[in-house]
Amino acid sequence: MAAFNMAKRASKSLREAAKEYLNAVSAEKARRVLRKPALRPQKRAGRLLSASNRWERWEKDLLGTASDRDIARKIGRTEVAVTVRRSKLGIPVWGDISWNPEEEELLGTADDLEVARQLGRSLQSVQHKRVRLGIPIWGGTNLWTPEEEALLGRVDDVEIARRFGRNARAVCQKRNSLGIPPAHPPSWKPEEEALLGTMPDSEVAALVKKSVLAVRHRRWRMEIPLHQPPPRHWTAKEDALLGKMPARKVAALLDLPLDAVRERRFQTGIFFRKPHPVNRWTAKEDALLGTMQDHKLAALLNRSVLSVHGRRVHRGIPSYMAEHFKDWTAREDALLGTMPDRKLAALLNRSLSGVQHRRRRKGMLRRKRAPIKPWTAKEEALLGTMSDIKLAALLNRTVQGVNYHRTLLGIPCSKGHDYKDWTPWEDELLGTRPDREVAALVKRSVDAVMARRERKGIFLRKQPFKKWTAREDALLGTMPDHELAVRLKRTEVAVHHRRCQKGISSANRIPPRR
Repeated sequence: MAAFNMAKRASKSLREAAKEYLNAVSAEKARRVLRKPALRPQKRAGRLLSASNRWERWEKDLLGTASDRDIARKIGRTEVAVTVRRSKLGIPVWGDISWNPEEEELLGTADDLEVARQLGRSLQSVQHKRVRLGIPIWGGTNLWTPEEEALLGRVDDVEIARRFGRNARAVCQKRNSLGIPPAHPPSWKPEEEALLGTMPDSEVAALVKKSVLAVRHRRWRMEIPLHQPPPRHWTAKEDALLGKMPARKVAALLDLPLDAVRERRFQTGIFFRKPHPVNRWTAKEDALLGTMQDHKLAALLNRSVLSVHGRRVHRGIPSYMAEHFKDWTAREDALLGTMPDRKLAALLNRSLSGVQHRRRRKGMLRRKRAPIKPWTAKEEALLGTMSDIKLAALLNRTVQGVNYHRTLLGIPCSKGHDYKDWTPWEDELLGTRPDREVAALVKRSVDAVMARRERKGIFLRKQPFKKWTAREDALLGTMPDHELAVRLKRTEVAVHHRRCQKGISSANRIPPRR
């Protein structure tokens, strides 16, 4: 059936076309196309229309008519497979159109993310096009002024970045593009070099107002060893404190670093052990040993299971399970594997672990499969008259089994009492505005609108750029951005960017403390 062309049946829905295609081929090929076995239910939920591994003619005709992701979801293949097949056939990517002058004029007038949303393009595409045309980023704050360029090479890059609120890497790139050499930091003074090695590098860096890395590098170049504090002699009274209190308290009491106290402990082998109160066993608690399981008694006495177990073994008391063990009968062994272990444990009044352990000892690794229940003519007459979920509950079958048998017989599913047919007026709205707005107008779900639009082969149109009016600009900063976005029917990002571009502060800004 290679001549079967799905693209020529645009007037019909995808479900009707699939049904006609499956009725035209043999039952064996229909099962292969649907990727479903003949005698067992489907293991995983299929897509709207699955395809075989060999590419059909109608599948090739769909390539390039929509995005690879949408086509992959329609025909039941992966996006990578669709992309590779389209590239081999030399079909261009859908929506790969050139830039027109009107779109290029929008570059740099707003944030790249907002421009990408308005033009229906990706953020990377908008950024790449703006950089190729040499258009600066929107906002005007990244443009270099003559005063800033005059400081390049005269002041350190980090200092320039701190003054003007820029990134140090951006300052370095700007200076290199102008061919300006970096500014050399001031040389070390003799009195600053005299401090190296006399104290830790962090203290020297705080005194000379340099970074710790610069101080360390200068000390290495001058071959000055690291400052080592003189060894401290511990007295017998101070050593006695190591085993009486925690290390933090000892360090605070002796005014020493915490690492020094810990090192002294390792040297002397004296450690502080927090005394634990001994919870002795009473005669009443000993009388309860063996009367119930150890974990239940541990919860009752507020003790650990190991403590209860050790006390019971020490007193020579047998366990509760040994005294109350119930032998398995032949009738109970016959029930193993005939139903789930949890259900059998409740039926026999045994624990779940006991049933599982007995089944494994008998060599029954898993539950026996229930025999296949054949379909009767009366049950098949009910297929399609109600939803698969309700019919499965009525016939005491699984939903997958009902769905598979109905699809195998070519019976369409029931639309249900809540289904509404699409009117021509609703179909005309598809693609004219975002799916969320269409769903609110026609009072349907967003998924239903999206599925209907894709089934009709309608793609979202690009929304024209809405210019800001003087009345809208006057409202900026008078209320929070999210409230103004709802009032003006714009996005919150667009309101925020417009307010920042005009230099207007936010309405919900917290006033500074006085």
